[in-house]
Amino acid sequence: MGFIARSNDDDLRKRWSQHKLENAFEHIAFADPERGIFGATPVETMHAFRKGVIEKVTKLILDSLPASKKAAFDDLAIAFHKSHRQTYRKEYPSTDFSNGVTNLTKITASERVGLVFLFVILFQYEAGWQMIQTCLEKRTNKKVPEVLEVLESLLCFDAWLNQSHYWVTTNPAHVANEMKKHQDSIRNFMDMCKQSIPLKVEGKEDDKRKSKNKGTIIRKEGQKSNAEDAWKFPKFHELLHIVDDMSRFGSPVNFCAQRPESLLIPAAKHPGRRAQKRIEGSAYELQAAQRLMYSFMIDTIHTRIWEQPDGDADAPDSHHDDETTRNEIFQSTGQATFGCVYRFKSSEEIQYKIEWDTRTHRDLLALPLELIEFLFDSFKESDSITFCTEYKRDVHTFRCHPCYQSDGPIHDWMIIDFGEHGKFPCRLAIVVVVDSPEDPDERYQLVVQSTTEEIKEHESTLLREWKWSPTYHLVSGNTVVAPCFVISISHNSSTVLETKPYTEWASKFA
Repeated sequence: MGFIARSNDDDLRKRWSQHKLENAFEHIAFADPERGIFGATPVETMHAFRKGVIEKVTKLILDSLPASKKAAFDDLAIAFHKSHRQTYRKEYPSTDFSNGVTNLTKITASERVGLVFLFVILFQYEAGWQMIQTCLEKRTNKKVPEVLEVLESLLCFDAWLNQSHYWVTTNPAHVANEMKKHQDSIRNFMDMCKQSIPLKVEGKEDDKRKSKNKGTIIRKEGQKSNAEDAWKFPKFHELLHIVDDMSRFGSPVNFCAQRPESLLIPAAKHPGRRAQKRIEGSAYELQAAQRLMYSFMIDTIHTRIWEQPDGDADAPDSHHDDETTRNEIFQSTGQATFGCVYRFKSSEEIQYKIEWDTRTHRDLLALPLELIEFLFDSFKESDSITFCTEYKRDVHTFRCHPCYQSDGPIHDWMIIDFGEHGKFPCRLAIVVVVDSPEDPDERYQLVVQSTTEEIKEHESTLLREWKWSPTYHLVSGNTVVAPCFVISISHNSSTVLETKPYTEWASKFA
């Protein structure tokens, strides 16, 4: 047809109802010489995987929940969201579904990944495990462990797709081995999806033909069930071509639609929302363009007035930066809320009084009595102790506020190095500010509650299980190794789950 459209024979083009084709791209070869037109169109991983396979998996899992269980599953998701306010949580796939998960519509591709991560978390709870296991036993022949394994594989595969580099191309033998290894991993992953994801074996027509006596399904010989056809869709098949596309175009982030579509948010969506919807045609487009121009002007003026210009005298001089300065770790209290606790005797009894420097209602800022007593046991010579609710170390912020932003408590977790005893996840309880320490690095003392022992009975790809004790410990800020995201799965928090760093997820896939 392309030859006919470019032909000068008017009768030939008229016979095939074609107009004369003349454009600027007439002599440009778009197709790959070996793979044809498909060689010029690599797999777009965001729509093939996040908006394809992940969306399919989450829908099938939610469909396996009967209506009577969906409200309970939503309550479990809401309870998790409210009880796990941690700053480091935003470094992982988004799990901020404050209104439940069973009635989600029009969610973004990244939120789909967060939904899978939330499923992994909720299945760790006893209530979530029993709920989904009961539903699977009644409606499918699947088990929770195999479904959980697929969900973890989805998260690892997504992290693997979003890497910036994969293998070195200078060694052909090494490249061939790496490509084969990852191609085999993708095939195994696809087989896991087909075998382990819960599917309703009976379809609508099968439901009508159930036997009244035994409830068995009557199906003609050779007839396929819905479960066998559920994974026959193009986006699922496209995963097999990802490794081949990577060999020609590099990392999938080079040809993924995530970045171009995210750029449309400030350039199109936000200005469009601020424009009047009652006007039509070019008037609406003109007004949206004006809103975009106004936002650029306001941002530029704000930057020039308030932000520090380049070459300012107060800016650090990189030419005089020595090794000592580079090795120093910045510490501060950030935007913490300060308080002071006093100890005094009244009627032969020791009493405590807390004064807060904040506008938040005092009834929302209670500290546990055990924590106050621990503070004065640790600082026996003091009758008053100054504390704060935030500690900034390097690029990380750790919070421990009794009612952060008037929306409940927040307690961040961190990895603490206890020397010869090892490194353990710890929950930050309070930050003590020492007025005149002998060592400037000891100005901030952290009161933490530590885990005690790792439980290795149940192996998980993304989580580690620990025993946890509410006993308080006083540690220095220099013992902080890194932040971590910890999930409490028991009512008394006797056991917790530490989420492995997101940077390690990609290495788990292959």
